[in-house]
Amino acid sequence: MFKFKIVLVLLLILGIFNGYGQVDDCDKTKVGVSVDIVDKPDNYEWLENDFGPGDKDEWNGFTARMLVQILSEYEPNITFFTIGEGSEDYHYHLKASLTLTIVGKEDNNEHTGYFVIAPLIANADCVPNHNWVLAAEEGEDRDLKQAMKNMVSQFWPMDRNIIAYEKDHPSAPRDPQLTIDIEKEFISPLDKESRKTKVNAEVYDCRGNLVCDQGGDGQPVYYQDYIERLDLKIGNCEGGYHLGDFMVIVTYKDCNNEGEYILEKGIEAEKKNIQFKTCQLGGPLVEVEEELIIRGLEITVKPDRKELKPDERTKIILTFNETDPDGSKYPVEGKDLNVKINGLENGTLKAENGYTTDSDGKVVLNYKAGSNDERILVTASYQPEDYPDKAEGKGTVIVKPAEYEAEVTITKNYDKTLNTDQQDNKGEVRVIHKLNENIHAAATLYLKLTQVADMPVYNQTWEYYKPVSVNITSFNYNSNENKNSTGKNYETNIDYTRIVKNREISQKEYTTMVPWILAIDNDTGKVVKIVPGGCTIDYEIMETKVLNSVIYSKDGPDRDSETTTKTRDKKFVIGPVGEEIPDPTVAQSDTWIKDYIKDQGIELPPGVTIPEVSNQETIKEIPPDILVSTGDGKRTMGGSGSRTIPKKLDFGQQVENFSYTWNMTRVEKN
Repeated sequence: MFKFKIVLVLLLILGIFNGYGQVDDCDKTKVGVSVDIVDKPDNYEWLENDFGPGDKDEWNGFTARMLVQILSEYEPNITFFTIGEGSEDYHYHLKASLTLTIVGKEDNNEHTGYFVIAPLIANADCVPNHNWVLAAEEGEDRDLKQAMKNMVSQFWPMDRNIIAYEKDHPSAPRDPQLTIDIEKEFISPLDKESRKTKVNAEVYDCRGNLVCDQGGDGQPVYYQDYIERLDLKIGNCEGGYHLGDFMVIVTYKDCNNEGEYILEKGIEAEKKNIQFKTCQLGGPLVEVEEELIIRGLEITVKPDRKELKPDERTKIILTFNETDPDGSKYPVEGKDLNVKINGLENGTLKAENGYTTDSDGKVVLNYKAGSNDERILVTASYQPEDYPDKAEGKGTVIVKPAEYEAEVTITKNYDKTLNTDQQDNKGEVRVIHKLNENIHAAATLYLKLTQVADMPVYNQTWEYYKPVSVNITSFNYNSNENKNSTGKNYETNIDYTRIVKNREISQKEYTTMVPWILAIDNDTGKVVKIVPGGCTIDYEIMETKVLNSVIYSKDGPDRDSETTTKTRDKKFVIGPVGEEIPDPTVAQSDTWIKDYIKDQGIELPPGVTIPEVSNQETIKEIPPDILVSTGDGKRTMGGSGSRTIPKKLDFGQQVENFSYTWNMTRVEKN
C-alpha cells in the first residue's frame, strides 16, 4: 500500500494525468456511477457505525456520491456523476457492488472491512449488443473510502485506457456523425434501372475516424423500412434483420454499409423523408433524415380545339413527362405510347410521325371530324416493363352538328368529246385523235342566316346566309384518250389513262366566308332566285401515258414501247353554267321609290312629291340556273341549267356539255 501511494504522488507531480487528457479531440468522457449494496443486515450496520444512522434506501446514493468524489480526484479529465442524480447520457457505467469481507490477511491482521468491486461497462444502446466490459477492478479496506480508492487506483489512467479501448473497439462510437449518401437524385417508375437507388451510410466517431469495426460485431445503421411504395434490400453487408420498422445493416470488415431502395408501385410524384439511425456511446440513437425524390409519370392529351364541327380539323397533342413533387416536368423521349380511340365513326385520326415520343416528349395526332362522330375519346398510356401501374391520360373532342338554317346541295356535270382525223396532201400520213372525258361533282353546304336586307330597287328582300360547313358528297372523273399516227413506214399509238386523287374543297376557309343570297319577291313572299357564293374542288390527276411504235424496214419491223407517269393539279368549279339572260325577277319600274315608302306606311307631308327614278340600269343579266324552278319557294326550292358548247376544229370537232342543279331546304327557327 505504501509503495502505491508513493508512485501515485510521483505521477501527480509529473502531471501525467493531465497529459493524457490533452491528446483527445472528443468532448469530455462521461461516466455514470452506481453502487449496489449487497442486501445483508451487517452491511448496513457497519455503514451506520461509520457514518451515522440512515435509511436503507439512502445508502446506495450515499456511497455512490462518495465514489464519484474519489473518481473525480483520481481522473480529473473525466466527468463522473451518480446515475439518477446527473445526466442520463453517459458513455460508460461504473457499476460498483459493496459488501463486507475479511481484510488484512497478508499482514496476519485479519478483521472485517469493506469490499468494493466494479466493472467499467460501455453504455451503448445498440442492436446487436455493444455493452462491452472494459475492465473490472476491486478494492478492500477497513475504511470505506480507502477501499474505494484502492479499487479506483487500479483503473488508472482511466481516460487513456478508454481512448485505447475506443481505438480497438470503434463500435459503438462516442458522439458520432452519421452521413447518408443517396446515389441518385431521384427514382422513377420509367424503367427497371431508374426505379432503384443505392444508399451508402458512413459513421464517423468524435475524432473524425470512419467507424469500421474489423474485430468486433460492426457498427449498425438502421434503415427505415416498410415505407409505402418502396422496398428495401440489403447490399453486400451483414445484417438484414429488423428492429421495428428499421432494417439493421452492419458496417463490418469491408467498411461497407449499403442498402438499396426499389420503387414497387405507383406513378405519382412524391417526396419521401427517410430516417436513418445509428447507436452511440452514452446517448440515444443518432438520427438523420434524408429526402428521396420519386418522380411521377404523366401523360396529357390536349386537343388544340375541344369542339369541332364536321370536316373541321384539330391537332391533339400527347405529352409524356416525368414530374417532380414541386410540379416541374421533364420530357420523356423515345417511348412508344399506346393510343386508343373511342367514338371515331367516319372521321380520321392519324399520327404525324408515329407514336414514339420526340425530344419534347410529344406525339402529335391530326384529327378530322366526321359527320357521324359525336364525341371521340383519346386514351394514351405507357406501361413500364415489369411494373404494376401505368401512366395514362385522356382527352375528348366534341363534334357538334353545324347550326344551320338552310341546306343546299349543288351538282355539276361536265362531258367533253373530241374527234379529229387529219391526213397530209399525199395521203401518206394520218393522225387520229379521240378523247372522252366526264366529271361529276356534288357538294352539300349548311348555311346560317346572318342578315336580312330590304332591296326596294328590286322590290325584293335579300337573305344573306354564311356557310358553316362544306362537304364533298361525290366526285367522279373518267377520261379516255388515244392518238394514233400512221405513215408510209411507221405507226405510233398513244393511250392516256387518268385517275383522280386527293380531292378536297379549295380554300375552304374562304368558301365559308362568302355569303349565299336568297332573293325573295316582296309581293309573293317566295324565293325567286339564289345568288351562290361559290364552291371549287381541288383535285389531282395521275396520268399514265403508254406509247407503242413500230418502224418498218427491209430488216423487218422495229418495235418500241414506253410508259411514263405524271401528276397534275386541277380545279373544278361547281357553279351555274347557263348562258346569261336579263334578270326576270326584277320588273322595270319608275315608281319603285314611291311604292317602297308606301309599303313602309310612311305618310309624306302635304306638298311633298317623290320623283320618278327608273330601275332599268339595275337590271342585270344572270345565268338562268339560279332561278327557282322547283319547290314551293318558301321551304324548298331548286333550279337547274345546262349548256352545250360545240366547237368546229380543222379536222374534226369538240363538244362540251355542262349541267348544273341546286336544291335548297330552309329550316324553320325554333
